[in-house]
Amino acid sequence: MRPDQAGETVLKLGEAGRDSRDKPLPRPVISEIEHCVVSPAGDQVVKGEGFVHGDIYKYQILAPPGTSLKDGDVLRVRGEEFTVDPIQGFDYSVGRRPALGRRHRPKVLVTVSRGEVSGDVA
Repeated sequence: MRPDQAGETVLKLGEAGRDSRDKPLPRPVISEIEHCVVSPAGDQVVKGEGFVHGDIYKYQILAPPGTSLKDGDVLRVRGEEFTVDPIQGFDYSVGRRPALGRRHRPKVLVTVSRGEVSGDVA
């Protein structure tokens, strides 16, 4: 079995809301994106003077063909909320044989990131 036949389920979340007491409500799940291949894209420590220290976590997600994602969408990956980074276009059809052009549907590739403030960044 290939990884993309099993893969992970990633949740696409809606807008955050607030209740009558102005407390934050959990984001509603808009859709489930099944059979995603999720891999680490990098970690970064942010530290310096004059700003808050923190960590940035990134994942690269390879989603099934036809998945609709745009910049700024919020996804729940492995239990945490991540924001879709700006999507850069790439034409997978260049250099492909025309005979395979109609059947070939490339997967959707996005990078998502999450920042966390930390008081103890090494």
